[in-house]
Amino acid sequence: MIDYVFHDIGAVVFQLRAAPWQIRDFDLKRYERPLQSLHERICSEGAFTARNHRFLIEAALPDI
Repeated sequence: MIDYVFHDIGAVVFQLRAAPWQIRDFDLKRYERPLQSLHERICSEGAFTARNHRFLIEAALPDI
């Protein structure tokens, strides 16, 4: 498991834009209220930690 620690809401928005598969319909306007709530949480707690699993899948063609 990998921990991502965000110290400001800008970093969260950057991550969500850089990895569009995390929230497929991400849009600042659509998520304005949740982002504002998260911003307030980061301000009061100092950071927000998100946990993520990573998997490496390797595939190969069989020898025929």
